[in-house]
Amino acid sequence: MLRTRVPQGGAGAHLLWVSRVCAASLLALGLTGCQQDPSEASSDDDTSEASGSEAEASSESGEAEAGTDTGGEAGSSEDTGESGEDSDSGTTGTSPDWSFGDHYGLPNIDDDDGNGNIDWFDAPNASDDDPRDMVIGAAKFDGFAADDRVRLRLAGATSQVRLWHGGSPVLGDEGNPAPLTEYIFTPSGGDETFTIEFAAFLDEATLTLEHIDGSDQVIDSDTLRLLASPLILNHHLQTAEHVYMTSMGNSNADMVDGYASALGAAFTAVPGNLVMYDQWMQDEPEFATATAPGGRRLDTVIDSIRNRGLDAFPEYYFGDEPSWFIGTWGTGPKSTLDSFGNLEISPPVTVGGVEYPFGRIYYGGGMDQGMVAFLESQKIQDPIEIDTSWLCVQHVDEFMTTVADPTSAKGFKVLFADTVSGYALLDAMNGSQSLPRFGADYNYPSVQSMQTDGGLRMHNDDVQIDVLNPLKAQLMAELGLVEEDFIYIPTIFEELNFGSCSGKSVALIPGTVNLIVGNLESGSPTLFVPDPFMRGSGEGVSSDAFANDFVARMPDGWDVTFLDNWDTYHVALGEVHCGTNVIRTPAANWWEVGLHLLE
Repeated sequence: MLRTRVPQGGAGAHLLWVSRVCAASLLALGLTGCQQDPSEASSDDDTSEASGSEAEASSESGEAEAGTDTGGEAGSSEDTGESGEDSDSGTTGTSPDWSFGDHYGLPNIDDDDGNGNIDWFDAPNASDDDPRDMVIGAAKFDGFAADDRVRLRLAGATSQVRLWHGGSPVLGDEGNPAPLTEYIFTPSGGDETFTIEFAAFLDEATLTLEHIDGSDQVIDSDTLRLLASPLILNHHLQTAEHVYMTSMGNSNADMVDGYASALGAAFTAVPGNLVMYDQWMQDEPEFATATAPGGRRLDTVIDSIRNRGLDAFPEYYFGDEPSWFIGTWGTGPKSTLDSFGNLEISPPVTVGGVEYPFGRIYYGGGMDQGMVAFLESQKIQDPIEIDTSWLCVQHVDEFMTTVADPTSAKGFKVLFADTVSGYALLDAMNGSQSLPRFGADYNYPSVQSMQTDGGLRMHNDDVQIDVLNPLKAQLMAELGLVEEDFIYIPTIFEELNFGSCSGKSVALIPGTVNLIVGNLESGSPTLFVPDPFMRGSGEGVSSDAFANDFVARMPDGWDVTFLDNWDTYHVALGEVHCGTNVIRTPAANWWEVGLHLLE
């Protein structure tokens, strides 16, 4: 994609901007790949997901890939001198003391004016709402002699930051190979406004403001921090804003209807023909946000290198939207581990005395190192690598998730797959109970046939002892969890015996941990959960032992809606979460609660 910078009219329009190809123009963002041609997006990963008619035909081709702010410089209005707050006055202070607060902003990487260029490569304009103003109030210049001036010195990532004054770029990147690092001006007698913009997430520089006399001697000086927002991924305690899934026609119509009935206008069923009938909505996009004082918000789609049918989804729905950015990190070769069912975030935790107010990212080891390096570079959600190699699909969402629980010490519970309770529940069922869906697709026509399968029981014993217990211990250590933070979810895994999945596990009974947290701002908070179908034909979900047990284990305050995801997802080695994605509201101000992680 060609990005072109063109001269702008008005004062200071003296820059000669050059055309840049996508890879070069996005280098500042750490991006290692541009968007792929959607025609190339249909290739399978190491273990290919089934889609469309393939999903219904065979479980062996399953889910596995297997404007300018007059609010002033942060924290310096009406002169509190504190960091991180906007002001309605638009001034840095009414006191002549020479002190300033730090400045926090957004990377200017969307396309607010819709001209096809990332805004960093354009001059600020009326529609560009990402740069923030630093306004030095006239009172700061009280007592200046006639020949006194102000000198600004920029240090740090000087090519990643730009300051505008009087319509011209005066510090940082202004189109030449060497960024500008010093600027001197004579106060005009009124407020002096500097527009500050950043090129990428978490760009940082320092700005020193010096009051100098006619002999260039420094009378007073202060240094402030200029810092762009990190990219912050969403966790389940954040309010859900909108839910997406792919409509596959009749095969997942019940699931579409379930969402539509519960969520109304907050739900979109993406037409399958727009995305090559790729049903795995969780795996291609990861929604995230960057925020800044003054209510600024940049929504971001991390677009996986998976590049299958849903590669077209972000561009179709968000590509022309202002205040949205779509980026890809990593180069491949791709595998199932690069799908974003393998990328999840815990709620806020404290580990070893360190607070993580936006939670910690966790992912299955083997994800593309370019993607991992970017996530690590954002610092604020300090990623954790865990072992998912025992699973066919190898995604972290197959055995754990989190839900809010206001009554618990941490405000949430970890729902964790557990085969011990799975067999306790299975063994308590009447063996004569027919299981028509399992009989048709898994050769388990009754509860008894499942109860008496010694190999199945032995496999689940091994999974519990060799895998789930060690994973739980790792999570307790790295997320600061205790036993009371877990809710064990009865789960039965099966061992597969084909291709690259031979000897690996997948949920036999639909994995109810693989759910969607639908906590909209209005309405009842709802968990959308795979229907276990541990019952006979014509029997309602209220007669299902596994469904009833799940509801009984949930914290108070949650409604539970069971969705039929059998044909399009479960037999194709995925569940509800694998086929759904959610945009969420940012939870807190990182410049207020997260700076200790960004030193």
